[in-house]
Order: sequence, then structure tokens, then C-alpha cells
Amino acid sequence: MSVLIGLVGESGSGKSRSALNLNPQSTYIINIQGKSLPWRGSASSYNADTKNIANIDAWNKVQDTIVGVATNRPEIKTIFIDDAGFIMSTEFFKRASESGFNKFSEIGQHMFNIIDNSKKLREDLKIVFTFHPEVDTDLLGQSTKKIKTIGKLVDEKYTLEASFPIVLYTEVSFDKDGIANYQFVTNRTQTCPAKSPEGMFENLRINNDLKVVIDAIDQYYK
Repeated sequence: MSVLIGLVGESGSGKSRSALNLNPQSTYIINIQGKSLPWRGSASSYNADTKNIANIDAWNKVQDTIVGVATNRPEIKTIFIDDAGFIMSTEFFKRASESGFNKFSEIGQHMFNIIDNSKKLREDLKIVFTFHPEVDTDLLGQSTKKIKTIGKLVDEKYTLEASFPIVLYTEVSFDKDGIANYQFVTNRTQTCPAKSPEGMFENLRINNDLKVVIDAIDQYYK
């Protein structure tokens, strides 16, 4: 069974750049939006010649690519899906002309299929799904963050957070000089429902670096 990681954060909070220190020879990136990777020299490490990146957004192609890499590329130890939330929104806009509510159930089912099939792959594989957050407010006025989907019709049928044993949230703070500090929150706070197995991470906040996360996971399960 592979290890799934949910990585949740606002645009510009360091989700994509957190892959900077991953080894390109053992990493495969599924680039849902087809955008440039946000660090210098990324195009020389991830391109058509190195065969470690795919610019795709259709849910079935994403699912087939994950399974194909897991089956045929044993050297790949990490699959990074950036930005997985747009798999749902892309399908929604492609099907915008369809009437009725069945399409919402189907879109949720497709995301479920991707995640559920990813769980069943080889044990040495880590699969990182990145998402944007939204704020959910309950009847008592208590607000907390959650993974953004395409609406309540999906949320009522499928709680994305429950699919991941590890959910990290990005957090950006600023020092007295206005310099940004990018971190991951590893466990729940009052407004942030992050989670990870007990003792996997020593601190509530860690550096925004997926290599640190992958190394901690490897060490934990050894």
C-alpha cells in the first residue's frame, strides 16, 4: 500500500516550490495546470527528455498515469500531483453545459477513484496531492479550513481529508523585516485540520520542504 499525502495551501504559499529538493531521478510530476515549476533550472530537471513530468488534467489520464508509473517505473519513489484540486474543477467546466446534478456525483466519484486506486500501489511509493483550501463555518460560527472541492454536493458525498493519513497545511509568516517564512503545519490547530501519525514529525511546524517530509515518512515506517 502506497503512502498518500495531502498538501493544502493558498496560491503562493509554497506548495509547488516545496518539491524543489526532491530528486528528479526518483520523482514524477503530474502538472495539472501545465504551469512552469517555480524554481530556477526546473525545466532542465523535469522535461520530455527526462520523462518525469506529464502535463495532463483529465481524471482518467491522471489515474492511468499514476498506475502506469507505479507499475513500469520502479525507480520513481514519489509522484507529485500539482494541483490535484483542478482535476475536479477542470472536469466541471468541461461539463458545464450538462444539466442536472448527476455530474457532481460523477466528478466526486472520479476523484475518489484516483485516490482509492493510488492507495493500492507499491509500498515504496509516496503520492502527494496538492489542493487549495477554503474556510468552513459551522452552525456555532466556528471556522476551520478544509480542502476545496467544487461545492457542497461533492462535500456531502466525499470527505477528501479522510482519504489521506497525512494532511499538511502551508503557513506563511513574516519577520520584522517583512521577509516571508514558509512552513508546513503537521497536526491540528484550532483553525487548521492538519494531521499525521503520532510522532512522525517532532514539531507542529516544519520547513516547507517535501524532501524533509518524505525522509520523515521513510524513517517512521522503518
